Amino acid sequence: MPKRKESLEKQRARAVAIYDRLYQRYPDVRCTLDRKNAFQLLIATILAAQCTDARVNIVTVSYTHLTLPTKRIV
Repeated sequence: MPKRKESLEKQRARAVAIYDRLYQRYPDVRCTLDRKNAFQLLIATILAAQCTDARVNIVTVSYTHLTLPTKRIV
């Protein structure tokens, strides 16, 4: 029997519950990737899949000029 698709409201409620549980367990967690904006964080996250966060921070120092493009990328 196919599984019923969860409503958007239930998905949001579940996401909030997960977030709350994670926050209770790890209240002082912070992202170790250096960034100045969301676009830089996106690039750093993609790079972090290939190496350590420390290495990404070394490499991305030269990318501090990156900002979100005015035109759509995808």
